[in-house]
Amino acid sequence: MEFLRVIKFYLVTLLFLLPGITATAQGYIGLNLSNNVITDVFTNPAFVVNDDDFQINAIGASGYVGNNAYSLKKGGINSILNGVSNPFFIKSANKDSKVIYGNADFLGPAVSFKVKKKYYVAVSTRLRYLLNMDNLNNDAFRLMGGQPADTSKNYNLNNFSFNNQLFAQLGVSYGGIITSNEENVLTGGVTLNYMMGFAAAGVTVPQSGFSVDQNNMLSNLTGRVNVAFTPYANTWLSKGAPLAKFGSVPTGSGMGLDMGVVYEYNPIEGMSRQARGYLVRFSASITDIGSIKYTASTTTGSYSTNPNATAYEIYNVNKDPNHTYGQVINQLMTDSAVLQKSKSDKFKMFLPTALHLGMDLKLGKMFYLNAASLINLRSPVTNAYGDHYVTSFTLAPRYESKYFSFGLPFTANSYKIANLGAVLYLGPFYIGSASIFSPVIGNNLNNFDIYAGVHFIFNKKKDY
Repeated sequence: MEFLRVIKFYLVTLLFLLPGITATAQGYIGLNLSNNVITDVFTNPAFVVNDDDFQINAIGASGYVGNNAYSLKKGGINSILNGVSNPFFIKSANKDSKVIYGNADFLGPAVSFKVKKKYYVAVSTRLRYLLNMDNLNNDAFRLMGGQPADTSKNYNLNNFSFNNQLFAQLGVSYGGIITSNEENVLTGGVTLNYMMGFAAAGVTVPQSGFSVDQNNMLSNLTGRVNVAFTPYANTWLSKGAPLAKFGSVPTGSGMGLDMGVVYEYNPIEGMSRQARGYLVRFSASITDIGSIKYTASTTTGSYSTNPNATAYEIYNVNKDPNHTYGQVINQLMTDSAVLQKSKSDKFKMFLPTALHLGMDLKLGKMFYLNAASLINLRSPVTNAYGDHYVTSFTLAPRYESKYFSFGLPFTANSYKIANLGAVLYLGPFYIGSASIFSPVIGNNLNNFDIYAGVHFIFNKKKDY
């Protein structure tokens, strides 16, 4: 079916091409060097409280993508860069339900500053793209790659969801010191985000089943599917080019909220990271509370299959990317393959709400150990649309001086995928990847990320 073809396209394209082009909270992994307020407030708005007069972010970008369906072979990156035509990826042998997850984050102009030396403010601009696919049955996934169908088998697709959206975000962060004394400092902060949605698409399948006959035709279709698209989604979804919608007329808007606290303990004079300083720092926050409401295409709604419908060729449903998804759905209704149960002119896409917990420990004059966990708070469901992050844990030792910093983040996520990366901060420039060294600890690469940017700090007061 068409949405299976689109999913296959995204599985391969996102895993191997998005990070190469590069551009959230699940981005900039390991970038906790040199007190970069602009990127720090995305994970905890209380980090806006700092000792600098002001900071400016000129530009930045992050790309992150992963899955448990395909793996990049060792040496595959070199093959891609050298234009080698032989296959550089392999299908995963695991029998788990398949998932993909990805996001791209482009940072525009941003600034943080103090007002009257006690009010801390940051203003940021971002362009964000989020994508998730969850619970693709392994048997159905094997069919997508051309594996011969088992004509005696009943295939199932249950609790499946596919969601992605592109939106611009304007954030205003405010923070302050809640309480402090000679050894303890507790700060808090909130960020209010206004979002303009440019494009979104969602497909959920609560329960479905089908068979494949000897002629490679679908038969015995049962179940229900919910679909939601912004108008003309085919112009970017089928072609894997969601960023092409940036600059078009927004199709949705919404509000989001982040909130967090930071506690710092500094019992030893001279063990300071900055003028106020700390020996150990603990942080907790919740980010991306909210949603965006989009204008829907005319065929957005809920559909059920017609068990008496004529079988359809499994690989030949609308391969023309110039056809709108509305035309495809209307054709299926005309052919009595599906029946519309409900429709809507608006739909809501939820943001990837997450809990962040962190600790930063000073080991010596210029050495630190950072531990951070991202806990997903929005599980994929079939009665609503929205994106989510992947629960993960990061441990990152680092060396930090005034103009040079270097860290080695190790990350493991809930899909049992581990990565090893590196982060470099040189003056105002930073670049990093939490997965660049992953082939060292594994045979193949299941996810990849990269980020870079330019960031200036003024009136920085640090003791080394």
